[in-house]
Amino acid sequence: MNIFTALQSATRAAFARAHTPSNSSDERYLSEAQDMTDLENRMRELDERRSPIYANSYLAMYPAGSGR
Repeated sequence: MNIFTALQSATRAAFARAHTPSNSSDERYLSEAQDMTDLENRMRELDERRSPIYANSYLAMYPAGSGR
């Protein structure tokens, strides 16, 4: 095994460990939805948690139709 292969496998393992608990807890949270509306609300909530705060700052300052 060369150094590139070792580095590649270590990187894959690190990313796999980093994302597994979050995904399983999100899936568990989504599976507790009572109906489709609840599921959609939960999905929207997770998306909002993941998006950076500054993502909509431009739209907050200059709403659509404000002429800018």
